[in-house]
Amino acid sequence: MRRRQGDSLGTVLVAGVAVAAITIPRSLSYSSRPWFLLAIAAVVTLTLVAGIRQVGRISPPWPSLAFVGWCGLSVVWSSYPHRSLESTALTLLITALAVVVAARTTPRGTVVAGAIAATLVTAGSAAYYASGGRLRTRTGEGGIELYQGIFGNWNILGYTLVLLLPAVLSVRPRTRAGHAARAVLLVAMLASLAASRSATSIIVAGLVIAVAVCLWSIDRNQSRVTPATGRRAWSRVIVIGSSATAAIVSAGAMTITLLGKDVTTLSGRVPLWNAIGAVGSEQPWGGYGWGAVWQYYWYRTKRSEVGDAINDQIMWPLSHGHSILFDTAIQVGAVGAALLVVALSVALWRSARSVVSDVDETSTWTFLTLVAIAVLGVTEPITATPVGWFLLTLVLCRAPRRDPEDAPRHPRRPRAQPATSSPPRPAPNYSPEGAR
Repeated sequence: MRRRQGDSLGTVLVAGVAVAAITIPRSLSYSSRPWFLLAIAAVVTLTLVAGIRQVGRISPPWPSLAFVGWCGLSVVWSSYPHRSLESTALTLLITALAVVVAARTTPRGTVVAGAIAATLVTAGSAAYYASGGRLRTRTGEGGIELYQGIFGNWNILGYTLVLLLPAVLSVRPRTRAGHAARAVLLVAMLASLAASRSATSIIVAGLVIAVAVCLWSIDRNQSRVTPATGRRAWSRVIVIGSSATAAIVSAGAMTITLLGKDVTTLSGRVPLWNAIGAVGSEQPWGGYGWGAVWQYYWYRTKRSEVGDAINDQIMWPLSHGHSILFDTAIQVGAVGAALLVVALSVALWRSARSVVSDVDETSTWTFLTLVAIAVLGVTEPITATPVGWFLLTLVLCRAPRRDPEDAPRHPRRPRAQPATSSPPRPAPNYSPEGAR
């Protein structure tokens, strides 16, 4: 019996629930440990259903594994070895979950699972707010309520929605009902972002949508593209993209001003980064150990001496570094930060090359997800969050290492034909003498 190539509905639903669970909604559990137990259960379930052979369909996420390996090595010089060991184990678990989800689902199934996760997060936040949840809102400056959904923090809700937005923008429904459902979900996600009043998330969401529009315009004209028209099309995309970026930056500046944010210090982030640089200069190469500095909301630990030294130099205590590079460098040093940059660069290169070759669901999702991770990472520790690291590893698994249309660099030589035992036949003689 021939095996069906598509995903079953149950498989995609399980993958979608796993992605939603890895976002760690705090309102559903005040302890982070049960969610990682759920992740373990998802890994075991998907592994039992998947089978080992399907792992060969994905690209091994070597950059992610290299970074996790360095995090594990930081246990040797960590200020708190037990915390570093546990944090490394949790990061490795998230990596394994991403690999198993990629191995179990088809490329389209991965994108659909992301859209399902976005639906669960958005609908769950709305339901929790409607039920009068204790962490549903928070009063900000000027008495304005900030929508927090199921995460207990408006910034966490904002960047989670932005990270899941590429899947909703990339999926291509096959029915009118699917198109209508996607439109409703997009409106609900954008309304949730506006209610959260997270300036960074709102700006990045606009950028992701603008890039998605550019990719859609390429896809519509792809069948009529010749080498000459292709160059003109990409030139138009560059011009449109640059104009859209400038418009988004201007709109972002207006958004920050309207929301009353501090532009000069990026809401207190610049003093934090200066403090991280001053404290981190004592151990610049290896840092103080993975998980041994910050009190992340998904990994609650006791206060650390390094974290206290940083918070003593700023106005109010913070639980993370508010940047991919600063948050990572203080923990695993310049070497770990460089490995993280390599992972991001490799993922961005693969996804960009894939989307240039063919603008389909998977290539669009990988590229938009990388854009969201990179831009959000300027002011948030996205790759340190469970959902951010999960999506980065998933992109590395999904984005092909080499363009499938490229010919191999070293083609095999044709095999020599084996010699036969019978002597070769003489060539026919068509000369007049031979005819006689």
